[in-house]
Amino acid sequence: MSQNVTKTKKNKNHWVPNEHGAWAMIITPWLTGLTLSHWTLAQGWLLLASLSGLGAYHTLTVYVRSRNPQPIKQPLGTYTTITILGLLAAAITQPALIWWTPIALLLVVPIQQALIKKDRDLPARTLITLTAVMLLPITYDLGWQTPRPQNPNLPQLLAPGLNPNQPNIGWALNPQGIPNPTPLWHHPTQGGWKYIWILTIIYALYFIGTTPYVKSLIRGRRNPAWRTTTTGYHLGAGVIIIGTITSGWASLTMIPLWTIIILRAITIPQLNQKRINQKKKPIRPAPIGILEIILTIGIYLGATL
Repeated sequence: MSQNVTKTKKNKNHWVPNEHGAWAMIITPWLTGLTLSHWTLAQGWLLLASLSGLGAYHTLTVYVRSRNPQPIKQPLGTYTTITILGLLAAAITQPALIWWTPIALLLVVPIQQALIKKDRDLPARTLITLTAVMLLPITYDLGWQTPRPQNPNLPQLLAPGLNPNQPNIGWALNPQGIPNPTPLWHHPTQGGWKYIWILTIIYALYFIGTTPYVKSLIRGRRNPAWRTTTTGYHLGAGVIIIGTITSGWASLTMIPLWTIIILRAITIPQLNQKRINQKKKPIRPAPIGILEIILTIGIYLGATL
């Protein structure tokens, strides 16, 4: 009986990613882009492909470490297939998605690191996080169906012929050369593309910072370098956030929110170390994760309200 339960648990682990924060890194930027734009079917396909891509990456890391990789082939193949089909469906539904394909280059290093069992290293985690955060501008772009430059040398698939004179819409990457585009930062929602890129930076700063922060509490809690790293990183990130707020590019609600984010990055690792020094149990992962969920919701609300 116990062997069957153990086998079932292992099989479940093959299918369910154990990096619980990764779900938030995908869903929250996607949901923010959706909230600040309009729903399109392509956005749904993109979310499906992204979540399945998370599953594929997880099963790849399990596959390369497993002494018996045979049971992992099914979830790896299933997730990979769904990811590819989801991206194809999104691109067919809305061909403008093809303009964002260079983002896939961010995944080259994480996949290579996963193959050599270094997927937990900081470079791989950082690039995975950046890829997930880029769902915000991509989803926003798909929601507003932003016009692209009409270059006769490009196939129609890459220049889908959206109306460049549509009011209050500008191109995401390079507004120069588009017939009669409105400025990139003029948009009916929260300041348009300028605001979207600021939100993308804010999300990136927060989610990238969770890697050294969580390491300082769990895997690297006995290494003081991680506490120093997370403190220095969050103080630097705070300076950037203050700059965006004082420039009028971000909401004032980010001030109390980022104050909490910075204070938790400084005080909680110190509190955890104090407990260890006193021979007490370290802080459990559950309350750490609950606090991060609350902070993630706070960033979303601060970005969209």
